[in-house]
Amino acid sequence: MAATSTVSMDFDDAGCTIASAGGKGFALRDTAGNQVTVSLMAVLRCLAVAEHKKLVPALPGEFWQYVEHLK
Repeated sequence: MAATSTVSMDFDDAGCTIASAGGKGFALRDTAGNQVTVSLMAVLRCLAVAEHKKLVPALPGEFWQYVEHLK
C-alpha cells in the first residue's frame, strides 16, 4: 500500500504566477518565493473529485474517456 500525505498551504493567488514546469505540470510561485509544482494528472484528479461532489458542473463523458487515454 502506498503512503499518502496531506499538505496544507495558504497560497495567495493575488500575487501568484503560473508557469509550465518543463512538461512536468505547472509551477505556482507567490511573491514570497513559495513554489509548488502540480502535475496535470493531479489537477484532473482534483477536477474529478470536485465533479463527483457536485462542486463543478459535470463534464461530458467523452472528456473523461480522453483523460483515461492520457494515462
